[in-house]
Amino acid sequence: MAVVRFLTTLVALVAGGVTVVPKVLPVDVVLPKRYVEMYHESAAYKDKFDLTEIYRDDVVYMDVSEIGFPVYVRPVSNATNSFAALQGWLKAGHRKDVYDLMYKHGGVVIRGWAIYEPAEFESISLTMEPNLASTYLGTSPRNVVPGLKFTHTASEIPGLSTVPAHCEMSFKLNPPKTQFFFAALPNEGLGGETNAVDFQAVAETMDKGVLKRLETLKIRYVRKYFDATLTERTNRTNWDEIDFYKTKSWQAMFATYSKEEATVKAEEEGFTVTWQGGDRNVMKLTHEMPALRTHKVTGATVFHNHIGVIEATSHKAEYAFAALHQKSWKFAAMHHIMGLYHALSSYFIGEDELGLCATYGNGEPIPQEDIDHIRGQIWKHTLIRKHKLGDIILLDNMRVGHGRQPFSGPRKILTTWAD
Repeated sequence: MAVVRFLTTLVALVAGGVTVVPKVLPVDVVLPKRYVEMYHESAAYKDKFDLTEIYRDDVVYMDVSEIGFPVYVRPVSNATNSFAALQGWLKAGHRKDVYDLMYKHGGVVIRGWAIYEPAEFESISLTMEPNLASTYLGTSPRNVVPGLKFTHTASEIPGLSTVPAHCEMSFKLNPPKTQFFFAALPNEGLGGETNAVDFQAVAETMDKGVLKRLETLKIRYVRKYFDATLTERTNRTNWDEIDFYKTKSWQAMFATYSKEEATVKAEEEGFTVTWQGGDRNVMKLTHEMPALRTHKVTGATVFHNHIGVIEATSHKAEYAFAALHQKSWKFAAMHHIMGLYHALSSYFIGEDELGLCATYGNGEPIPQEDIDHIRGQIWKHTLIRKHKLGDIILLDNMRVGHGRQPFSGPRKILTTWAD
């Protein structure tokens, strides 16, 4: 059946199906039934939620979605929507109010303000969180915005790629507590949304047996990073650079060209370092982390880990989600292509030697039915909404994760975070 779906998808694309076939044939028919069912149970499947006003003063009003997430903070009128007005309102004692709402609801969207410059975003971030961080150890490539200290691009991964939902750097012993996003240039076409997932709700609704196994055995992460200097050093093609599972170089990861210094920095984070590939200098990081954390402010149990990104079938599954959400035959094809890529890579080099891999802490594979259940719970609590120009999104990173829908066309989302 999987082969039939794959061939049907390719035939549809070759025949011009990107524009013709969806009119007569839903994309669901070429995707695994379990993914279709999982998507239809997702909050992302609902187009609109009712909003209830919860606060109003002379500068702002706030309303909250019927599902409790997010809270919107908007200007009362165009007369009060300036950067200075928002900055002044936050400094007048309302910063704590916004943080209280973030901890209660998981996230806050500051919308409708005349904030268009990255420097203004960084200033608002610093007003909210004076101790912003700048060290980034995530799997996606990311660049600092020129002229600024803390503001980065959210991801430099091409728009065609998916970014599975995760809490920022949840694989660290001490991950960031909050994260901000800024819609400097929202994508105008299909896709490009920032998926938001309530991982506290994921823990609450997950099957107790699956949760107990993860809690008892923990999660072991394996990640590999290529050497950015290989071609220059050896005059050979660096095939590691085009390996989908190796998302960045270790030089970019640890901001150094020294293997010794990169090793020290990695070990300081609790990662076990192995250098592989001879003069290819591939850096393999392995470490074990719990699947759950207790929120330091609310005391809630949260499914707080990076399995959604590092588990090797994640991107294949996320393309199915994107295909269903965007009704896209292109992403249905990408789902099958990634499935083939994963199958061939696993067959020839083994699952544990892929550039991204997650297992139980003892090294045993996590059963596929458990992975599907986990993914289903993540999708169930996924909210997807379009960015609007100037949006500032504040997320409780110890509870709410983020991802990215694939897209085409211009898009610029920036981010800051605080440990």
